[in-house]
Amino acid sequence: MNYAQNVRHATALGNHRRIYGAGCDNTTAHGLTALVVDDDPITLKLAGAMLADMGYMVRTADEGTQGMIDFSRTPCDFVLTDYVMPAINGYQLGRRIKSRHPETRVVIMTGLSRIEVAGMMSDGSIDGWLFKPFDPADLKSLLEQLGLPVKGSAE
Repeated sequence: MNYAQNVRHATALGNHRRIYGAGCDNTTAHGLTALVVDDDPITLKLAGAMLADMGYMVRTADEGTQGMIDFSRTPCDFVLTDYVMPAINGYQLGRRIKSRHPETRVVIMTGLSRIEVAGMMSDGSIDGWLFKPFDPADLKSLLEQLGLPVKGSAE
């Protein structure tokens, strides 16, 4: 399934726990799973589709509390979460995940400035940041910097 097909598929699904399969045969290229958490439905769909195109089996949650519940039930390899959300923000979600599963990579996406988020990187709860808007090349580069495989890259 290509990027546009994934977005159309995501649009057709309901709001909770969308699942994007990687590739036409619904298998992942790397056996890795990702959770995308964002209260903006468009960003949620697009980020999920980008990760699926890169070979990840993707689950989504539309807010931080639901993301924590989803991750608690089924941990994953990579979490991409919005920073500003009601109830639990992305930084709080990342800290909770890393305290229980330090091997899980957590990346926050945000529209805040680099200066506003610089202090949050120092405690190791967050592995990286993506500044909105971002494109698939930005996400791919970050995944590679974190040592995570991307479909089509040398592994």
